Amino acid sequence: MQTDISLENTNRKIIIDTKYYQHALTQNFGSQKIISGNLYQIFAYLSNCRKAEGKETIGMLLYPKTGKDLDLSYNINAYPVKIMTVDLGRDWVFINNRLKDIISI
Repeated sequence: MQTDISLENTNRKIIIDTKYYQHALTQNFGSQKIISGNLYQIFAYLSNCRKAEGKETIGMLLYPKTGKDLDLSYNINAYPVKIMTVDLGRDWVFINNRLKDIISI
């Protein structure tokens, strides 16, 4: 298994899986839901990564903004998981700042 992006410092490790769909959320019985296959995939990465002792390990699904902004947080089996979007239609400075905000969670 190969993650898209893994960032690590002395305190934590962030595993980021990037996705692109026309819609980041699916409709299920009239409500919007995260695509379950994506959640299973990030959980598999978290479950199988080498946890460095003393480091918090965080999973993230990162989507380009195609509708509304997403900034969601979950815990899956004690792992924090974030679902976030970035608007790639904005100028580079905005995108750069958003990505920096995302990894400073």
